Amino acid sequence: MRASFRIGRVAGVPVGVNWSVLVIFALIAWALSASQFPQVYPGRPGWAYLLAGLSAAVVFFLGLLAHEVSHAVVAKRNGLAVEGITLWLFGGVAELRGEAKDPGAELRIAGVGPLVSLLLGLFFGGIALAVAVTGERGLLLGALSWLAGINVLLAVFNILPAAPLDGGRLLRAAVWKATGDRTKGSVVAARAGWVLG
Repeated sequence: MRASFRIGRVAGVPVGVNWSVLVIFALIAWALSASQFPQVYPGRPGWAYLLAGLSAAVVFFLGLLAHEVSHAVVAKRNGLAVEGITLWLFGGVAELRGEAKDPGAELRIAGVGPLVSLLLGLFFGGIALAVAVTGERGLLLGALSWLAGINVLLAVFNILPAAPLDGGRLLRAAVWKATGDRTKGSVVAARAGWVLG
């Protein structure tokens, strides 16, 4: 996936954005501000729904970036070069050069992204709970709850044991560890991806 434009560097890694991100960003912001938030929290002004939808969409994409940056940082710590990170329509991709040296490195590199997404989901869920305890039932609670749910969903989706998802790389690492054969691990993960597809 090619970046349409670069937005800078994070942890020493170039970060780019494909134009398709604009499509999904607009869809998320529109769905939240024009549909979900007005239905759950009626009676607010239109600008409030728009602000909440745009804010939630921005934070969601920052979470996606954190997911990919975590892959890149752990890959670099395990001796792999990272050419860049690109955010696109279906999430993001960290462009790694080379292969993990052993199943443990593969496990760490693949597993850290879903872990970051899960932690973000728990973080936003905790804040949403704290906000709810105060009696707040407005758009702030709605945005935090959505961010909690979408990040947990992203973590769960990413650990499905099928390539090219992170779960496919986790499966590859497990098979590689069990058999001592990297190629066999790759074949099993690819076949699992085909079945899931």
